[in-house]
Amino acid sequence: MRTIPPGAATPGGGNIDLNNNGELDPDEYGLIAPGQFRVGSILENKKRTAFSGKFEWRPSDSFRLTVDGLKTKLDSPQVGYQQSYYPLFSPGRWSNVTVQNGIVTGLTLDNPDPELRLNPELLNKTEYRVVDTALYGANAQWKVTDDFTVTGDVYRSTSRRHSGGQDSYVVLRLNQPNTTTISLNPSGIPNVTTSLTDGRDWASGLAKGEFGPNDFITHYNELAGDNIEDRITGGTVGGDLFVGAGHVDHLKFGVSLTDRRKSRDLITNTLTGGADYYSGDNAINVGALGGNLLSVYSLPNFMSGVKSRFPRSFIAFDVPAYEAALAAYKGTRADGSAYDYSNAAPAWNPLESYRVSEKTASFYVQADLSGDRWDGNVGVRVVSTNTTSQAWDAKITSITENGAFNYTATYADPTGISQKGSYTYVLPAANFIWHFSDDLQLRLGAAKTMARPSVEQLAPTSTTQSVSWGEFTQVYGGNVDLKPYSAKQGDASLEWYFSEHSIANLAVFYKRIDNQITTSWETGQDIGVGGITDANGNVVSPGPTLFNVMRPINGDYAKVHGIEAGLQHFWDNGLGFRAQYTRNWSESWVDGEKRPLEGIAPSVYSVSLMYEKGPWDLGVTADHTDGFVSAVNVLGAGYNEKADPITWMTAHITYNINDMFTVSLEGNNLLDEEQTTSINGNPLLLNSYYRYGRSLTLGLTMRF
Repeated sequence: MRTIPPGAATPGGGNIDLNNNGELDPDEYGLIAPGQFRVGSILENKKRTAFSGKFEWRPSDSFRLTVDGLKTKLDSPQVGYQQSYYPLFSPGRWSNVTVQNGIVTGLTLDNPDPELRLNPELLNKTEYRVVDTALYGANAQWKVTDDFTVTGDVYRSTSRRHSGGQDSYVVLRLNQPNTTTISLNPSGIPNVTTSLTDGRDWASGLAKGEFGPNDFITHYNELAGDNIEDRITGGTVGGDLFVGAGHVDHLKFGVSLTDRRKSRDLITNTLTGGADYYSGDNAINVGALGGNLLSVYSLPNFMSGVKSRFPRSFIAFDVPAYEAALAAYKGTRADGSAYDYSNAAPAWNPLESYRVSEKTASFYVQADLSGDRWDGNVGVRVVSTNTTSQAWDAKITSITENGAFNYTATYADPTGISQKGSYTYVLPAANFIWHFSDDLQLRLGAAKTMARPSVEQLAPTSTTQSVSWGEFTQVYGGNVDLKPYSAKQGDASLEWYFSEHSIANLAVFYKRIDNQITTSWETGQDIGVGGITDANGNVVSPGPTLFNVMRPINGDYAKVHGIEAGLQHFWDNGLGFRAQYTRNWSESWVDGEKRPLEGIAPSVYSVSLMYEKGPWDLGVTADHTDGFVSAVNVLGAGYNEKADPITWMTAHITYNINDMFTVSLEGNNLLDEEQTTSINGNPLLLNSYYRYGRSLTLGLTMRF
């Protein structure tokens, strides 16, 4: 579900004249209202094949060479069925509005104007997912002397996915007069009731097959997919020297080189306007396309645990036949020209394509130490990285309003953006263990670590696709100025091994993170876009057209500290349990402002019961995660996405029939939990809702 935050660059913004008195009253500023929501299901047919091989050569006791390889193919096409509702505000569109604490919780859409009434949409989404991966490598170990060993490792991994233009996102819009009522539901998905003026009900009519092609018009027809190539080549040479003097047991050292190159080419028809070619004034009644294109599709027990009122049935499209019918359609567009399907064909989208390379060289040295009642290690790693990134930019030259919430942007020719970067980090680390006795020990650790941005985050790709439905936002997928984030961290742990396979431990930890990667939200930005005109060239609004801009950035710093406690015990009869609890406190600063640190749950616990004896292996585990901020500024400054608390329970039973055969039964999500996110933890502002249901997997393993 997408909501309109206060001051958002969408029609109506967050300031709404609810009483239609021609002016904004104090309680009509900064309202949060439903903007768009959808429900649906994704079906996947996953097949994976893999081949592996290994060759080992030992010409002597001091030398060993191993060459191995793995090649896989994932064939996992997806098809999704969805309903979508766009109740975005426009003057005269809403009635019977209810507001609770600045949130629009209910409204009715009954305007007879086809552009202002709610037109429910049905979506079919197909995704072509075929991924080929390969990993080949060689490892050598040479014992030069009894005290000195040299190891070497080289590898090459590749990943390839070519689905450019083969995915589809097809939307049909209901084209019948109706009255729709929407209300927010604190327990989950909004209630939506649509009654047509001819007496049909949207929910029951879908289930009974009362809606046919003549009830719908073409609307959005996105053809997309990306071609991705990812290659990593690397090598390491290391040595291990036995010292055995002055508390130094071993001295380890080595160098490594890594070269990664990744490219993405997005093939889509959104940038050229092809996705909207059959929408607005140029929409076609689906009945005029002929053929048997639509059928009722119902999923058993779909959202059965959700008490909200909304349609539970869908309409499935024969997408290939639908595309063929559009290509064959002979008709005239609103401007008098003939339809030409080639204008809707996918093409290369430079704004979301990139080339990135990352070359890393590192050196490490480590000393393993020990004394009468202690042991540990101390070392340092030096990492030097050079990056290059290439992306493209294309300025918006014009925006055309085709109707309510329907816009087309025209772009200039793309220009290349290239940038190089480099950085070097010195990363020391030390670990120390004091043995009070054979059963009780104190473990101390301190280190400086670093993590690089993903290669995708280094390419300044961007999209303004939201212009299509009237939300003027530019979203950057990457930022060439992103730095790696580093952390200085320390921990202390007291561990008691009170019997075999049993442990009780208590730990404290602290981490300071510099340059953490987060998200910025900048409102009212002039990105060089002029005014908006209608299809006839008349000025709708003078320029400049201001945009919201969202991009990944580095923060100032963040702090995380906490405690961790664990207990594990097994009895001689094979019965055992394990419990672990972690409590985190975190905070983050960005541009001098304090904000939540994404992805850190305040508390996490896990409890397991197990039985392991003879051929039997049984277990049940409950993992609980408290609610936490998963993303910041998703709807604007201060409007954060929060993952709601969840408890995930799994269980397994495994029985070894003999040395060759093993049978197993696994259960997932036994509590039938839903995974939800909301805005700032407010149950009325649902952001996403996923329901996976319980699942059972029966397996048979044969070893030979």
